[in-house]
Amino acid sequence: MIFRLLIPVQSKLTASLILCGAASLSCPVSMADSPAPESTSSVLEIMLTVIVPATNTLWQIDPPLDDSQWVELENAAEAVVDATVRLRSTSAEQGEAAAWSDDQRWQAYLDEMGSAAKSAQDTAADKNLEALENAGYAVYPPCEGCHLLFNPGVNSGL
Repeated sequence: MIFRLLIPVQSKLTASLILCGAASLSCPVSMADSPAPESTSSVLEIMLTVIVPATNTLWQIDPPLDDSQWVELENAAEAVVDATVRLRSTSAEQGEAAAWSDDQRWQAYLDEMGSAAKSAQDTAADKNLEALENAGYAVYPPCEGCHLLFNPGVNSGL
């Protein structure tokens, strides 16, 4: 699977929602229950250095996969899970994102992204390609929704 939806984000929303069935997505795992370590990184820094490269890895699966590629995919998904935890603590301390930390929609997007990434991590560990692809698709809608609501016009083609 080669899946690159970062350029530009807004133009891909409708297609991704149809592809992912976003209306039926749920978040059984709440990342709010995870302790958030103190972070000195900004939201933008976490997006650029962690989430963008990790999600690109998840969205550019090119089977067949060897053992090292499965580990790389599992690590990428874990990085997204960890980033959602970091974003919870970072948002309260960083500029315009300070208002986001108390917004239930911001928290819901973090929960949804973290839950989808956790599913991707688990399916990568199980080497289940079809489930991993589905989990990877499920990571996208919370990214898109959050960008549209909290950072309209963001250029995600990095």
